[in-house]
Amino acid sequence: MLKYLKLFEEFITEKKPKGAPDFHHSDAPDAEGRFRDLSPKKLAAWLIKTRKKDLKRISGSLTQQVVFNRKSDPKYADKMEKTRIEVYKQLGRDDLLNKDESVVNEAKRGAIHKAVKKGSYPVSIVVINSGMVVKQKLVDTPAAVPAVFNELQKEYPNAVISVESKTGETLFSESVVTESKDTENGLGKIYLAFREDSGQRWWTYKGFAGDKFFKQLHENNIDDVEVNPDYPILTYHTDTVKKLLESGKIKEENIYNHPDHISKSGSKEEFHKLVGEDENIPKTVYSKNDALENLKFPIIAKPSKGHSGIGIQIIEKPDLMEDVDEKIFDTFSEYIDKAEEHRFINFKGKPIFWMERTPLNEKAKNGKGEAKEEMEFGYAKRNLKDLPKDYKKVLEKFCKIYEDLPYMCFDMMKGKDGKVYVIESNAQPGVPFDSTIEAYKHIYEDFYKKPLDKESLTKLDEYAKTMVEKTLKKDGGKRFSIK
Repeated sequence: MLKYLKLFEEFITEKKPKGAPDFHHSDAPDAEGRFRDLSPKKLAAWLIKTRKKDLKRISGSLTQQVVFNRKSDPKYADKMEKTRIEVYKQLGRDDLLNKDESVVNEAKRGAIHKAVKKGSYPVSIVVINSGMVVKQKLVDTPAAVPAVFNELQKEYPNAVISVESKTGETLFSESVVTESKDTENGLGKIYLAFREDSGQRWWTYKGFAGDKFFKQLHENNIDDVEVNPDYPILTYHTDTVKKLLESGKIKEENIYNHPDHISKSGSKEEFHKLVGEDENIPKTVYSKNDALENLKFPIIAKPSKGHSGIGIQIIEKPDLMEDVDEKIFDTFSEYIDKAEEHRFINFKGKPIFWMERTPLNEKAKNGKGEAKEEMEFGYAKRNLKDLPKDYKKVLEKFCKIYEDLPYMCFDMMKGKDGKVYVIESNAQPGVPFDSTIEAYKHIYEDFYKKPLDKESLTKLDEYAKTMVEKTLKKDGGKRFSIK
């Protein structure tokens, strides 16, 4: 059976064999993201089930993943090898477990020895834990390096261990558990908690956003992911964050938008009660009678928890209020004849992303239409450098009102009278274009109290271009633009 196995460590020092086939999909069931999303334990169980315990097919699937990802994503390739070991365990193949370990160790020793032969001696073997050097050891000859390296890995199982030449050149570096790009730069150091089936396509793009810079946590993986409690986390799904808190996997002080405060946004009734009778809020009441007594017509009737304009209806005159069902409508506001409309995503009182909203149907233009009809908007990305002072002033005021929610979105408009109004708030808004990039940058710098390194910023710029391009192509290119 071993003739069918090819270990990750064997691939490290050799190129793809001449004449080897290019990547192709097998006839096994579609993985649908399981290789990336499932833990090694659960992935092993799925492979065993779907490949009907055929070790040749299982190993072939894992080896293919390793071969085509070992350079671009070594952490992912390492996960595949961990899954291979888990397969052996679940199948009760102790013979393969013992053989695998010995081959791995031998391959590793060979790789280390080959890498360090070119250095100038004595070399330093450096142990870095939590960003600090905790131990250094001098070694005089290449032959002695692998043994010392392995001993230090046993002593410091969660550390990054590097071999440095006399001249300071890094000859070899590895971590037993956590060696990855996020130890080298600032990416992958913020968790995003969201609902996997939420429809927040902007976060995922089939795994793009969360996989490239955020670390995704959702209801289907929180039991399997090894969560670093010292990382910050952004709440896009309250229940997931609550479960993480209950299990002790995250710290309350590291949460951006604590679940206790989420109810302050999203609900139109909660929004209006929190902001009160502010001059930048359309006059609002919470019953039909109060609307008839205190508001001028036309009146906008809203369901408290509606979205996308669904449920909103314009009441043109008093006699039409008789047909309004208060079981459906619980918020009533004066109608403002708007000249323009905008959406601002903010972080700790500062706007970090701006989109101008353009109505695409009659209901979006003037509110007229059936209650069940959705408002359709086009979104144009705007440059914050052009943000008018009147909008900025109002945003500062409302971000202060919502200071318990550092990551906050406000929909705003300017009436034809020139006055700026805040329409509603949302702590979990849709995030088209590269708005996720801006969120990551600001949370990182706020939490870690330092700017992102040059390498990370370069990567994020690359990802931003990709995400903007993806957004502009959505819905046939009709809804999104750059202004």
